[in-house]
Amino acid sequence: MDCIGSEFTYETAFELLVRLEADELFLNTCLPNINKVLELHPGKCYELDGDTGVGKTQICYSIAAKFLQTKKTARIGWISAVPLRTDHLCKHFKTGECSDRLLDRIACKRVEYISELRESLDHFSKTFNTHLVVVENIDALLHDTAYENEIGRNVQTDIIERLKKLTRLGVTVIITNHITHWRGYPAPALGMYWASQIANRFYVEKLSGDVRTVSVMKTILFCERVYWDEFLISFTLHH
Repeated sequence: MDCIGSEFTYETAFELLVRLEADELFLNTCLPNINKVLELHPGKCYELDGDTGVGKTQICYSIAAKFLQTKKTARIGWISAVPLRTDHLCKHFKTGECSDRLLDRIACKRVEYISELRESLDHFSKTFNTHLVVVENIDALLHDTAYENEIGRNVQTDIIERLKKLTRLGVTVIITNHITHWRGYPAPALGMYWASQIANRFYVEKLSGDVRTVSVMKTILFCERVYWDEFLISFTLHH
């Protein structure tokens, strides 16, 4: 057989798993066109940054919906100062797929104080079969720690250590945070020390109308930008 001129493409086992979207390798959303940007690996901590109303929580709902569909017994811990909107979450499922049986695998913790945040993180680190923990609006809970002083830094360090404990146990942690502006660029709220402690961060931005972008954020540099199409935007931004 004449193989002259033939070209072969090689890929590693990891690249093969990525191409096949292996469930055990990634936590995906219900939105295929942003999964290649997020690439959420189990057992790591991620932060979604953006202004109020850009869709950070909706992305978390989409991650949770896909998680419940693909991880048949694993549980989710949800930490927030406001109630989990199960009606919004169910909109990320196909018609008829959302059920009480699935929603029963989400354990919600309402928190308003740092002490309650500590207790909730500790609780989920000891809860059997919890594989995903979502912390909504971390800046609202830690806003007093943003000032550059020893007390604030010690509190942030304590929370970071509790988040790391979860990831060491194989739990994926998703945090949402607001942004401030530093020298004309968007930067995570809670100060530079907090920003330096979260290695994996994404920036969710509203461009116009229903058009959003999701970008990999490295300090103040953004790359790997992807646009959501209008159908997915209108689908994810229910209020």
